[in-house]
Amino acid sequence: METYNRIFKEYLKKINKEYSKQIKFITDTVFDIHAHFTIKDLKEKIKDEKIKDKIVSETLNNLIASGLIRKIYFQDKQYYEQIYGHAHHDHLICTKCSKIVPFRDEIIEKEQERIVAEKGFELLKHSLLIVGICPECLGKKELIEEYEFQKEDKGLDKERILPLSMIPAGEKVKVVEFHGGKHFSHRLISMGLNIGDSVEVISNNFQGPFLLKIKNTRLGLGHGMTHRILVKK
Repeated sequence: METYNRIFKEYLKKINKEYSKQIKFITDTVFDIHAHFTIKDLKEKIKDEKIKDKIVSETLNNLIASGLIRKIYFQDKQYYEQIYGHAHHDHLICTKCSKIVPFRDEIIEKEQERIVAEKGFELLKHSLLIVGICPECLGKKELIEEYEFQKEDKGLDKERILPLSMIPAGEKVKVVEFHGGKHFSHRLISMGLNIGDSVEVISNNFQGPFLLKIKNTRLGLGHGMTHRILVKK
């Protein structure tokens, strides 16, 4: 039996769960995927087994609880990855194509240990998510057209235009453009967000819900939506 199976079987025993053939099949499939995956990806791989969605979801949650895999969020999607037998690593994520690139940097690892010691904390875990645009997407014409605006057409300083998703909590920005068609624009307007509005970012952890303050109103947005709202500092 593979070591991850032994660990998972022991964990399930502790919580009085049976280690069934279906659960073992799901677990083996997860550990055959050597990349980030969604629950949809996993279900596609095991569809011939006709396993109930509830069992798949519960197995993933238990694999997380047992410390064998972990979940990360990006653009309102949940991704999973193996962590058992893998060195700790962080992620670069492309806002254009959703590519996820794992990386490990010893300077970052040492710095986070220094910061934790300096603040008197006990380190349990850390996760760094760098959101940007990958080299392949930077060379695509449509991306350049999407994020760069001619000053004579828009009257804006294109170097300062950013997706709202890139603005950290505490900063104030002005909304300059919606990208996503009429339906998307009408949806934002109906929620109370308009081009020209000055807004303050209340909460942005670069993966989960995004919270804005518009005048005296707070507005929650899905993180995927914020990639299509362009702002100027």
